[in-house]
Amino acid sequence: MYRLKEALQILQRIEDRHKDSLKSIHCLIYEYMGRYYQQINQPPKAINYFKKAIFAIDSFEAHISNKVEVLLNISQLYADLGNTKQAYKYLLQSKQLNDSVFSSTSDRNKELFEIKNEYESQLRKHEATLKNQKLTMLEQEKSLWLLKLIIIASIFVFIEGGVVFYKVLVWNDDL
Repeated sequence: MYRLKEALQILQRIEDRHKDSLKSIHCLIYEYMGRYYQQINQPPKAINYFKKAIFAIDSFEAHISNKVEVLLNISQLYADLGNTKQAYKYLLQSKQLNDSVFSSTSDRNKELFEIKNEYESQLRKHEATLKNQKLTMLEQEKSLWLLKLIIIASIFVFIEGGVVFYKVLVWNDDL
């Protein structure tokens, strides 16, 4: 919201509250402090905080997806300062990390895709089983209706036979 003074005060309070020991929250605190200093055009301080963020991310193996953006920010800051060698170094690290974390060919994502494929395969098998069960139930329901029809027809024939038999008896008695 570009209320930078308020943002700095909030970030400093959070940083002061957690200054005793390095914790996973520092991954985010340092990243946001770096963004703050980047926003107010103080590249050396921004780079310093971004590097602290990378150290915290590596230490806790947390917020790894943020590391790509942090590396890109450092690269951009070095480029703005005219240090193309460092800018290229951090840009290359960012690309390599991005490829290893987010690429469909990374080991981490291969495992996820294998799990996804297995899940989809089991889902298809389950759907086929449900389809077969529904078909079996419909066939059983059809057989039940046919049985009911036969029973009703048999009862009708039995009643009709009883009526005819009764009329024959009554007719024979009249003779």
